[in-house]
Amino acid sequence: MITEQFEICNKELCTGCGACAQICALNCILMTADDEGFIYPAIDFNRCISCNKCRKICPVNSPVTKTPSQFYMAWHNSSDVLLKSSSGGIFTSLANYIFEKKGVVFGVAQNPEKVYAYHVAIENADSLDKLRKSKYYQSDTLLVYKEVKNLLAQGRWVLFTGTACQIVALQNVLGNICKDTLVTMDVLCHGITSSKVIRYYLADMENIFGKHIVGFDFRAKTPRFGWAKSTKVRLHFSDNKMYTYSYEEDLFFPGFNKNLFLRESCYHCSYCGTQRVSDFTAADFWGIDRNSVSKEQLYNGISLLLVNTEKGNHIKADLSDVLYTRMVDAENLIPKTSLALTRPCDRPKERDIIFSMFARCGYVETLHKLIPQHFKKVRKKKYITTIIGERGYQLLKMVLHK
Repeated sequence: MITEQFEICNKELCTGCGACAQICALNCILMTADDEGFIYPAIDFNRCISCNKCRKICPVNSPVTKTPSQFYMAWHNSSDVLLKSSSGGIFTSLANYIFEKKGVVFGVAQNPEKVYAYHVAIENADSLDKLRKSKYYQSDTLLVYKEVKNLLAQGRWVLFTGTACQIVALQNVLGNICKDTLVTMDVLCHGITSSKVIRYYLADMENIFGKHIVGFDFRAKTPRFGWAKSTKVRLHFSDNKMYTYSYEEDLFFPGFNKNLFLRESCYHCSYCGTQRVSDFTAADFWGIDRNSVSKEQLYNGISLLLVNTEKGNHIKADLSDVLYTRMVDAENLIPKTSLALTRPCDRPKERDIIFSMFARCGYVETLHKLIPQHFKKVRKKKYITTIIGERGYQLLKMVLHK
């Protein structure tokens, strides 16, 4: 027991990576959700002996090693893999590479009914589906850093995927252990939200549709639209029916893309930019020159792949039979692709009040009050498309923007 309590790091900068909880030999630290649903370390000071391991391991308190990147457009050669993937199937390519070496893959699964995302290990390709697709809310790393450390000590190959802050946390926990058989891939992100936000969203969707939601997919590829034409959101209901619609019509993405309800640390992210912390970084290639690839590939999906280490370069070469890659010019690409390749996102003033508004008004009413201009734009588009159709609307946009 200690008499003077302390903070592991500044709460505004804490990423919720869980490194502190996994390094504590006395299990004094639990990751618990705050009022906004974001997880933070809670220390049992009755058991803490103030060894300071938690503060030393914390990525916020230690320097970060970054390496410059090479940029590629990339996609898996299998159309079946692409249909199951959010974009170009990079994760599947790397996972199968590890499975061929009898290794273990760590990624994020979710329990949609509990709205709980968590890191989990799998050892065969049959289990890949539960790790595919983007979640957009924070995963619980549980004890996976320790699991990875034990596997590496046995000489096993490991692929660990997550956000950049989770990759850095893993590296800190691993310390000086041999990492020759470790492959890391971070998913390029501009920020994460909490499971509580998703619950607010789903509760209002259930009220709108009048039935229980048992699953959701924020990045559904549909046979009609594919990847490039439109991101689709799909809700799965308890009566075995599904509803699919564009993210423009959806109510989650307007708030997410305007950074209204991200974790506080995301507004101060230390891992943005073209110098990265993992072997690979993967993202959707939204900034691609659409004249540089076939319409078929735009339909199937294209990833932006950043190769950040020598190990990454060797693996990319080994994957050439299943993964198509073409180097691209980063300088022209970055402004079109993701803010996360330059700097952290801005914190909007609405962030101060949005969670109290969620609790008081619910999700839908809150967004209508905070970003009415978005919904005005959606109504305008809906009115125009009822007259001239979707194709006519797109042609009109092209003419007006010339």
